[in-house]
Amino acid sequence: MKRVTLDAVLDVAGLWQEAACDESRLGTALHELRQLFGGTTACLGRLGHPPEAQDVFGVGHTEGYLRSYAEHYWRGNLVWQAARPLAPGSIYCDQKLLGPAGLHGSAFWNEWMRPQDMYASIGCRIDGPGDGWAIHVERGRTRPAFDAEDYRLMRKLMPFIRAGLGQRDRFGGLRLPREGIVDGLDLLDIAIYEVGADGQVLRANRAGEMLLARIGAARHHGIAALGLGNGAVVARLRKYVQQACLGTELERRGGFLATVAGRSAVPLSLQVSPLSAEGRQAPRALVVAKEVMTRQELGAQLPALFGLTPAEVRVASGMLAGLTAAEIAAMQGLRITTVRTHQARIFQKTETRHQAACVARMQAALLPVLS
Repeated sequence: MKRVTLDAVLDVAGLWQEAACDESRLGTALHELRQLFGGTTACLGRLGHPPEAQDVFGVGHTEGYLRSYAEHYWRGNLVWQAARPLAPGSIYCDQKLLGPAGLHGSAFWNEWMRPQDMYASIGCRIDGPGDGWAIHVERGRTRPAFDAEDYRLMRKLMPFIRAGLGQRDRFGGLRLPREGIVDGLDLLDIAIYEVGADGQVLRANRAGEMLLARIGAARHHGIAALGLGNGAVVARLRKYVQQACLGTELERRGGFLATVAGRSAVPLSLQVSPLSAEGRQAPRALVVAKEVMTRQELGAQLPALFGLTPAEVRVASGMLAGLTAAEIAAMQGLRITTVRTHQARIFQKTETRHQAACVARMQAALLPVLS
């Protein structure tokens, strides 16, 4: 397979996570999966029953071929028929599953697959209600065959794909309604901005307005203000916003970045994602900004989060600062045996076994909700 970057893999994984919360992102996730594998087409569908519009997705196909599949050719889909008995999580190649003779002699191959340059495919059988799902990426005749690297990549992505489809099966496909969430956004301790392609802030929740005020900016300064004067960060932020707003629905994408605090600024973690256009409204981007929590702020919440005593909180704060047991003992005037006793209780209350896991658990525990 072609060399793929870690960023490209993370982007595709992130899109399937987005699709778990918003079904409108499913087509984009499938498109980017096809791009990652260098495929000509990609398809996703339920196994074992006549396809319905909400259960079949395809990218790279013409509308006529998709219609002919739903009306007729699904009955002769030998690949998906052979995939049905496989264990969930199985990854397979159509040529190995059926053999060239078994596939190439069929009407499905000659009338539907070959005219669309679908000469080889890699597939994954995913569990779900009924017979579950199958997802395929197909390559054309001039492209190299799928190899062991492709299999490994599909296996790494499978948990994210399964999570997106599992959410859809549980809730019937979520599309986030504007009216139902606007008021709730003001309760979040995360800054949320609706941004145009030019970088102008169109809307912001309460935390978003407060963050702009803290860094000495206002809406008219645009989203670039969150770059905190760092030219490289500002350039990346503008690039991600434009990528999220421009192009077709399948081409739009965002990205992640972080800022480093200066003397008068705050460190931020930022995510940019496309927002679906409504009616004739121009496409927009969703920018989410979260202040990176300081150790002092997190330490103040440890009693409520894990039931730590004041003495344990002081030791936990030292652990969050990256200090060893000996350094904590020296700074707090304690015996090292006392510090280790406190650490053992902290590990028990956080259900961890060593300092690195404990620190990760404590840092991940905060919910972004205003008290």
